[in-house]
Amino acid sequence: TGIATAMMDSSPIVCITGQVPTTALGGDAFQETDITGATLPLTKHSYLVMQVEDLAHSVREAFYIARTGRPGPVLIDVPKDVQTASTEFVYPDDPINLPGYHPPERATDQQVADALELINGAEKPVILAGHGVLMSGAMAELTQLVEKATIPVATTLLGIGGMPASHPCNLGMMGMHGTAMANHAIQEADLLIACGMRFDDRVTGNLKTYSPNSKKIHLEIDASEINKNIRVDVGIHADLGTVLLQIIPGVKKKKREEWVETIGKWREEAD
Repeated sequence: TGIATAMMDSSPIVCITGQVPTTALGGDAFQETDITGATLPLTKHSYLVMQVEDLAHSVREAFYIARTGRPGPVLIDVPKDVQTASTEFVYPDDPINLPGYHPPERATDQQVADALELINGAEKPVILAGHGVLMSGAMAELTQLVEKATIPVATTLLGIGGMPASHPCNLGMMGMHGTAMANHAIQEADLLIACGMRFDDRVTGNLKTYSPNSKKIHLEIDASEINKNIRVDVGIHADLGTVLLQIIPGVKKKKREEWVETIGKWREEAD
């Protein structure tokens, strides 16, 4: 459960487990469990260290994988004979080369242009700020976008803190346990800009009636989350902070007075 929670919450952890000796693997030895296989759906990667000489490299790679891209859990399974073996420790300082694992950094020029067209043309935009804002350290970039374009922000539970609670554009938390004005704004919006969040059921409710009249932009480090629950018009698989820095220069300054006034009325009703 702890590993699964870390996976869903994008918490970077490295789990080190014990295993029967390598000579007993596959023989249903006492307390043998295929923990790497069992946790395959719950981890970013799992290691079974068969030789003590491989341990240093495995640990180094595990921490790298856990902390890069979308953070998450990595498991290292160490058989008993590997635990008790001796070796000369040399810190691995060679470049980490993991074929097929290349967390993206930037959006393409076309993706930026497509996003800007929607943002600059919107009259009632809302930013959905998730845990990814905090994980990427993009709080300042988010605030810069919000203040330049006057776009209200609703946060997920884990996204609280990505935007100062006292900021006039902060609508509070969205979703099942969120504020009325945040949910009203999302349903009335003509554009949703999802920043590092995954459109889970606690946020969306009924997918068929969720923000039915809005275009949608999704900025997300995990490509598997884009178009998974909600179909989007522009999906950008890259580091959130980097993408925001790419977008901000092209965003037009707008006050959006009518939209701000409407949200202000909802805020007064809530108070």
